[in-house]
Amino acid sequence: MRTILKIVVLASLLTGCAKDRSPGVFSDLPYSPNPVQQDYPLPEPAPESVKEKALAEYAKSYWFQIYPDMRLCMYIPGKPGYVAAFRKSGQPLKQQFPRQDTRWHEIIVDFDEQVRITQFHRVIY
Repeated sequence: MRTILKIVVLASLLTGCAKDRSPGVFSDLPYSPNPVQQDYPLPEPAPESVKEKALAEYAKSYWFQIYPDMRLCMYIPGKPGYVAAFRKSGQPLKQQFPRQDTRWHEIIVDFDEQVRITQFHRVIY
């Protein structure tokens, strides 16, 4: 008797789940083929010559010893200069550095129009 009851309950559950009773959630939203207007301009990749200058300028800094790999170099419209992000290479460090200097995931560097360093930002994800 218990087996028959279990089969009946299972069959009713399966037939109830098989029917699509949910209303179209997104069907009521109007379709807009126009692109969405952004409030701010998107960053643009910096030219190769700027990347080389930025890397050369950054290589003179203390942080280059710890974070030597350039992840990106961008121009942000509306902001003077460029921004570059540097991260660790994954190789063991050649010398010991203070813990407070090696705990960051990457260093973001601001450059002016002449690709001179204006500011460092330490980043933890």
